[in-house]
Amino acid sequence: MFENPVNTSSFLLEIGTEDLPARFIYPAITQLKENTGRLLRESNISYSGITTYGTPRRLAVIANGLPRVREDRMREVFGPSRKAAFDSGGHPTKAAIGFAQSQGVNVGSLLIKKKDKGEYVVAVLEEKGGPVSAFLPEILKRIILSIHLPKSMRWGDRDLRFARPIRWLLALFDDEKIDFEIDGMRSGNSTMGHRFLSPAAFKLPKISGYKSLLANNYVVVDQEERRKIISEKMEAILQSIGEKPVQDDELLETVVNLVEYPVPVLASFPEAYLELPRELLITVMKGHQKYFAVENAEGRITNHFVVISNTSEDNADIVKVGAERVIRARFEDARFYFEEDRKIPLHKRTEALRNVSFHERLGSIYDKTDRIAAIAGYLADRVPETDKNNLVRAARLSKTDLITGVVREFPEL
Repeated sequence: MFENPVNTSSFLLEIGTEDLPARFIYPAITQLKENTGRLLRESNISYSGITTYGTPRRLAVIANGLPRVREDRMREVFGPSRKAAFDSGGHPTKAAIGFAQSQGVNVGSLLIKKKDKGEYVVAVLEEKGGPVSAFLPEILKRIILSIHLPKSMRWGDRDLRFARPIRWLLALFDDEKIDFEIDGMRSGNSTMGHRFLSPAAFKLPKISGYKSLLANNYVVVDQEERRKIISEKMEAILQSIGEKPVQDDELLETVVNLVEYPVPVLASFPEAYLELPRELLITVMKGHQKYFAVENAEGRITNHFVVISNTSEDNADIVKVGAERVIRARFEDARFYFEEDRKIPLHKRTEALRNVSFHERLGSIYDKTDRIAAIAGYLADRVPETDKNNLVRAARLSKTDLITGVVREFPEL
């Protein structure tokens, strides 16, 4: 992956941050790859491939196959239309003069070229080449600024906005440091290992050792490797007891981006909680704790679950005890709400829907179920062999779960 054709080079940019939300990481590395390619092309720098990595504490991009020297090139920049750029006498207008000044050329050097269905003025710019390393500082700054996520923040007295505070910048061109500054923060050739297992900073002598050096410091930087480790080790643990994880790709994707050093840990809870509905058990484990539910060969939930810890195997017993204590408390809450809800039949909850707003102009949830019941009855009259009474009753009860304690506490349900 890090091998380049003869006489080509690579660069590595790592943005070290405070912990990023798991949902931000895949969008961030997607943008990182797309924007790096676009900015290199705009800068007339070729490349053979781009690889991106993401963990909770870092986003990284490696571009391979870069030339060491960028060639000179002529570049065309289209400006205003011909009609806007010149008057009826052929004299340049303010639009043409302003465009020429913005491009640093004489207005007399502007050309007319066709584009789409019209004619436009064009400025021909000569871009001098030179060592690629001279262009990279500005490109790397633009790469960082091009990452836009749903929420960003400023910190201290800085103007830079990013998803989380940036704590370090690692930038290498082959084995040489790329020096640049962004909002008072300087790049370097150092990175950080795992927050707890290897917290000290260390230098990266060359790009080819990036993944292995981080691995030695308890960071699996490749998100696909973390996914593979989690899946394979979790299945191996459960095979030994004849069970398997409940398939959940969404949870797996989230957990992959919650840890830098994934270690699956098998834990359990009292079997008495298996009396609760399967959906409730899974929701508690997934939604609140990000634990993997477990089932047997027949597809029935068992009293085991798997925690993906972000620490060493030596701490597995501590992780197990803590996870079991937390899940018991969460299940106890779930059991309380479930048992309380069962004391009031759904048909006795319909009146309470009058107190739940649906829409300012459409009334309450009770009004909504009235309309649903009316539609259900109308359709039942027109569909042969339909049990109208049961269908209308189901419509009347369809929204009553919204005011139960279980749904209020676990809205995912």
